[in-house]
Amino acid sequence: MLKIFKLRRLCKRIKKLNRTSKVKSVTIVLTMAIVYACFFTLIIYHIYHITFAQHDPKRNEINQRILRNLQNYDTPMRHIHNNEIYKDYYTNEVDSIEMEETRQDRKKVYMKDRRVGNTDKMAWYTSCKTLRNKEKFRLENDFINVQCFDYDTHNKSYLIYEDNYIFCKRITLPDAKKNVNQDKYNVLMIGMDSMSLPRFAQTMTRTINFFKSRNWQSYRGYNKVGDNKLSNLIPALTGKHSSEIFKNCLRRTDRCNKYFLWSLFKKSGYVTAYGEDNLELDGEDNLESDTFSREFSFRKSPTDHYIKPFFLNREYYTDNRSILCCGKTTSGKQILDFAYDFALTYRNDSFFGFFWINSFSHNINSHPQDADVLFEDFFNRLFYTGVLDNTFIVFISDHGIRFGKPRLQLESYYDDRMPFLFFWIPNQFRIRYPAKLKGILINQFRLITPYDLFATLQDINNLANNKSVTNRGNIKGNYENKIERQSMFKIISDNRACKDVGIHEKFCTCHKLYPLDVADAEGIKSVKYVVSYMKTALKTIKTKRCWSCSNITIQNISRIHFYFDSNKINLYYVIAFSMSPKNTFYEAVVLRNDTRLALVGSINLISQYDGFGSCTMKRTDKIFCICQRIYNCRISNK
Repeated sequence: MLKIFKLRRLCKRIKKLNRTSKVKSVTIVLTMAIVYACFFTLIIYHIYHITFAQHDPKRNEINQRILRNLQNYDTPMRHIHNNEIYKDYYTNEVDSIEMEETRQDRKKVYMKDRRVGNTDKMAWYTSCKTLRNKEKFRLENDFINVQCFDYDTHNKSYLIYEDNYIFCKRITLPDAKKNVNQDKYNVLMIGMDSMSLPRFAQTMTRTINFFKSRNWQSYRGYNKVGDNKLSNLIPALTGKHSSEIFKNCLRRTDRCNKYFLWSLFKKSGYVTAYGEDNLELDGEDNLESDTFSREFSFRKSPTDHYIKPFFLNREYYTDNRSILCCGKTTSGKQILDFAYDFALTYRNDSFFGFFWINSFSHNINSHPQDADVLFEDFFNRLFYTGVLDNTFIVFISDHGIRFGKPRLQLESYYDDRMPFLFFWIPNQFRIRYPAKLKGILINQFRLITPYDLFATLQDINNLANNKSVTNRGNIKGNYENKIERQSMFKIISDNRACKDVGIHEKFCTCHKLYPLDVADAEGIKSVKYVVSYMKTALKTIKTKRCWSCSNITIQNISRIHFYFDSNKINLYYVIAFSMSPKNTFYEAVVLRNDTRLALVGSINLISQYDGFGSCTMKRTDKIFCICQRIYNCRISNK
């Protein structure tokens, strides 16, 4: 009986297993059927779009209309650095690029070189060249424009892609100018607009940590000598006061090109380059401009590589004017990529490059922190390629934030006047010149000016020419006393004063500000004195026809501070106040000698300028005039 019972249980289990296997078999069959159905659907869909939909005229018309209205196309072609093209070759015979189409569909690709003609306002192109798949073309200039076209069903072409590319096309150096001197060091100057040292430390932490880890030098006492960018960069690039350059080089900057550092280095056999972005700053409603524009524009290329034409008519803002782009990438990245390409192209020769980036930090909506990784990567790449072994890097700014809400705070008084300055000293120089290295290290905590920076770079050029290093020199400036400039290779006195080095009292930071109540009677007198000065100046401002300047009145006093000079004789007031009707904020420095008051330097607008003074005839009057239209006035057509 027991055997029969066990046999029955075994039969039941076998039947149960058969049922389970049948269910699994059905599931597998259904799954395979679904997979086959999906594959079959995809094949049908693909055949339809290849054969029928491609020849549908209505569908093609819609696609063509969409493509033509696109402002930003798909992912751009890869931007290739020239060192990847040249690899280990350094002759003009390989100045060519192979254009490879990404698909085998019928297309045509047009290439045209962007040449340097009159570089002030416009650039011109060579004739277009049609390229076929894997066809090579020779680089004629540093820039090319790429246009890709596809064909519709009527065999008409339409644009599907366009972008500009920038390369560093290697030039041939005469044998007599090639690097044969061990003391011939490269120089690469990288600048950021409107960046004080505190702003840099707060917004670009990765870059500053990289500097600390690599032992870069930071100059805490670097003081500006002028109000805007041009008046601070002219002394650094020429060693001369900006007033002298303005007087002698107005509308003839090309004649004065011989004064600039890049011309001095070029005479010593260096390849030179200059580039700057954000050319929109040259607009009518902007208070500042790119460094060399308007009356100080270069009509000819000032350097061997000049990349201003690359940005002409190509830049545009995105994201609430916080990001400036040129083509498919940011303008600032285009500058850094070219600077890196330039350094690698001439790493075995000698080069001097000056590259200035406005777009990452000039605008009030700009976010320098967004460029932090870009700069860290840029300097890191230079380090690991070995370029820094014999290259001085100068990382510099012109001044701090000059406009906007941050300027209402007391700290902005110092931030505006003290831009950052970082130095990389090449290892070869550190070993060969320990005495000069000592000066470089100690002077990090001394008063430094753009004149000193010029003298230092001039000494680097003198080393290349086997000349003795000049430690000190005097130049005439816009002051009664002479301006002292001294190479940073020699220890600078810790008793240096602003008046000794050409720093106007308005820009001097060698004092401590003491707060004063905004209701203080003497402080209010200084404010009223400045307001009276502005109203008097307003009467002499010339405006365009049918426009006039509104009457202005004081609205609010934001802050009043004071300090004494070194002799405790003269008292200076630093005031900030707002004026109606536009609620514009101004800052001024007033000297009080006994009971007499005098304005020190110019009055500065510290709130954001939005074009309210565009009706004035002179650019310098824009900040004081609130334009209003005169009714019942007709502009003559004559």
